[in-house]
Amino acid sequence: MWALARLVPFRGSLLDEGITEYFARVALNTFGITRIRSNYQGPWELATWLVAKLGQPIVADAYFGGKYQPLVSAYESTFSTKWNVFATAVEDKKFKPAMALP
Repeated sequence: MWALARLVPFRGSLLDEGITEYFARVALNTFGITRIRSNYQGPWELATWLVAKLGQPIVADAYFGGKYQPLVSAYESTFSTKWNVFATAVEDKKFKPAMALP
């Protein structure tokens, strides 16, 4: 799976990798493929957390549809932390601290 090229804020990032892995696992589970995967475990845990907090439709629209701003807005209205602080923590591989931001 590939994010749209216009989704530049994600592309090539650890968040992109985590969301890719999240949707790959969703697809595998949909088809009954229950193989244990550990690819991109930290980014996947982060993406799973983000989906749980903001909803799969918002994350999917950003990832597949290029609707990035609604994701940022949803994040910033749910948490008191700015998106760029969260994104920086993610890129620094501080996944658990990123999930603990207020």
